[in-house]
Amino acid sequence: MSVRLDRWWAKRTGQSTYDPVAAMSDSFYSFDVFVGDRHRGNSAGVVITHEPWPDASMQGLASELGFSETAFITIDPGNLYLRWFTPTTEVDLCGHATAATAAALVAHGEVAPNSEIAVVTRSGTLRCGSDGHHAWVALPGLSCIPVAVPAWAALAQAAWEAPGWTLLEFGDRDSLLSISSSSLAHVGIGGLIAAFVIETPTQCALRVFAPALGIVEDPVTGSAHSYIAPLLRDRIGATRYRAEQCSQRGGIVEVLHEAQGVIVSGVLALTGQGWKDRGDY
Repeated sequence: MSVRLDRWWAKRTGQSTYDPVAAMSDSFYSFDVFVGDRHRGNSAGVVITHEPWPDASMQGLASELGFSETAFITIDPGNLYLRWFTPTTEVDLCGHATAATAAALVAHGEVAPNSEIAVVTRSGTLRCGSDGHHAWVALPGLSCIPVAVPAWAALAQAAWEAPGWTLLEFGDRDSLLSISSSSLAHVGIGGLIAAFVIETPTQCALRVFAPALGIVEDPVTGSAHSYIAPLLRDRIGATRYRAEQCSQRGGIVEVLHEAQGVIVSGVLALTGQGWKDRGDY
């Protein structure tokens, strides 16, 4: 019996020795996403499972890991179902954890490198792909409306709003870096804040805050470009740009705004892999 198990396990995992604990668990990967020169990127966890976890278990693991997002991808015949959790709540869209999911599916042998992957999410079906070291995600291009600059962002030159988001444009990087996450907590921000500065027609810098989601400052944010990319296209005609996120970890996102959406891409690095049991959380 053990020989048969070892053969089955080797076929499934590439490991010759059967591990009964791992056999009861789901595959887990972690990545640093959108890394670059001097940048550490944004960490994401990915759990690959053939049966969905209970919501409480997914939230429990995301809280324990403490990544800005942990992704759960359920493999069902004909479909891949993807959900994202911050340490405190489920979110509708996440770029970097989707990129990590594409790389995890490649590392796990579920899809071929560089193939296009379709994942079903709360924001619709998203396209993504990876060669294992680089990943891309096609996000929807979304619009925002101009509003008055809020009193708590006096240095901002312009402001826009969208469902759940406030976008602020600053005139220079020093003004961008002057934002204090502690001061944002005092004004009771209920959504996400994307603050950016256009440095050249092909380069911008930004910061993203989400205190209401349990993320004081996001290290690197792909989903922010669903709003920023259409805004930059309309204002300065930019359809391709490089975005540097000025967080403590920092990161680089390459952005392409095309007819079918906003493509965000970048380099990622595998930081861990193993197994997670849904019953532990």
